[in-house]
Amino acid sequence: MPDTPGTLNFPTSLDTAVSLFEVLNRAYTTMTGSIGTGDLSIGVANGSLLPSTGAVTLLDSLSAPTKVEHVIYTVNSSNTLTVPAGGRGFGGSTAQTWSGTVYVRARALAQHHSVLRGGIIALETKLGI
Repeated sequence: MPDTPGTLNFPTSLDTAVSLFEVLNRAYTTMTGSIGTGDLSIGVANGSLLPSTGAVTLLDSLSAPTKVEHVIYTVNSSNTLTVPAGGRGFGGSTAQTWSGTVYVRARALAQHHSVLRGGIIALETKLGI
């Protein structure tokens, strides 16, 4: 089974860049169409600006957002982000309907820290002192 961004594999198997989150600095673009709450494909203007897998935040405004949704995606191909079941409304947010100008930003979420922390603790537990 392929890795899921933000899902710790260790100690069952080794983690990868995908499971521990791929990140890029200044990773942002906009959506190219509308999506409903159940849609698992998100069209983006320039997918090359985003990691090949990871998490993004959808925002209706960069300066004063009134709508925010965190999304996990497992594929970034041909300017389309593919979202696994359960990947919409991630991290305590809610899946929403989006249209108009929607900003797509890949930025560090609490889950980034949590998965790295979990990996370090699992590794230290296995190794001991």
